Amino acid sequence: MTLNSFMPVKLITGAGCVRASAKELAKLGKTCLIVTGKSAARKSGALQDVTDTLDGNGQKWLLFDEIGQNPKLTDCMAAARKAIEAGADFILGIGGGSALDAAKCIAVLAANPGLTQQQLYAFDWASKPLKIVAVGTTAGTGSEITCVSVLSDHELGVKKPLVSDAFYPTLALVDPELTYSVPRHITACTGMDVFCHSVEAYWNRNHQPVCDALAVHALRLVLENL
Repeated sequence: MTLNSFMPVKLITGAGCVRASAKELAKLGKTCLIVTGKSAARKSGALQDVTDTLDGNGQKWLLFDEIGQNPKLTDCMAAARKAIEAGADFILGIGGGSALDAAKCIAVLAANPGLTQQQLYAFDWASKPLKIVAVGTTAGTGSEITCVSVLSDHELGVKKPLVSDAFYPTLALVDPELTYSVPRHITACTGMDVFCHSVEAYWNRNHQPVCDALAVHALRLVLENL
């Protein structure tokens, strides 16, 4: 049995980890596009943590807060145009899976002005994506450490995943306190997402002992706490 693994994301966890990671953020560039939904990033305090930290570093930032559930490619394109105009060096997503998945796509589009939908899905990218920072505010999706970006075609009513090692964030910041403002029913739903992902990982035909141990531990946490 082989135990191959590839997890290139620098993961920093713990209460207050966003503000404590000022030096890590400072390494990524002078200008940042922050990608969020309309309200969750503000309610959780994550947006304030991020903007205060960037301001303290003397880094410029601009906000795109129009990402909804099941992010649309058209919204990602609009955000990318904003990033290009500002000369953004990196993209920072705050939120659940939708905002983080969108941030990954935006990082590609911002690095490749004029990229079409066909070129995006064909991985016909002349330049690699901008650096990505992921600040998670919910449990369940794991998007802050994955190489997957799921976008929606609302006209066709389908989701289209993009999978590329280039989507691994440079930095993932996971502060459990940012989940405290999540409504009760959303906490339950995202907790069940953790449960389902753990079962899928354990039953996956490509499973291996390291992943098995993590999956079992996650299942215990869900069953004991949810």
